[in-house]
Amino acid sequence: MESRKSFNAEYLRKSISKNIVGTSATCVLTGENTWVRSWCRFEIARSLLNGNGIFAVRIDHLWCIGQRCYGEWGPNPLDYIAVGRDAQGRIYVYEYIGGGWHKMESMSKQLMRWPKWLAPVANGYVQPLSTGAPIYDYDSQNGVRRLLYWANQAAKAAGR
Repeated sequence: MESRKSFNAEYLRKSISKNIVGTSATCVLTGENTWVRSWCRFEIARSLLNGNGIFAVRIDHLWCIGQRCYGEWGPNPLDYIAVGRDAQGRIYVYEYIGGGWHKMESMSKQLMRWPKWLAPVANGYVQPLSTGAPIYDYDSQNGVRRLLYWANQAAKAAGR
């Protein structure tokens, strides 16, 4: 039953939205394909709506038990998601698609306030999340011991 639900878009949307409530920081794991995953982007967008701090952790060079190999490098998903103001000054989540920034279709809700950890922009402009969210390397920066610290720092930057 649970595996059938995981392919239902409405179930996933509600599940992600529900599970973001009560959180204060979101960790985005960056691997070789993370940046193109629509549900990863949606989770980031819902985290912004919730007012979370956001940080990224590179995991591309770690051993993947399921694939039985080391992960490959991948772009930071936060380079492809932004917060921006439309011409009227309303705040929305944008994603980089086809060479340009577009309002995220799966996240049509307006943000009530600009993220504290991201530099503001004028109406008609966007700010990629990677310009304000730190990125860490799990292996070389001792993620096993520092992950909770990174999460607390992101929450603090968001005022949570």
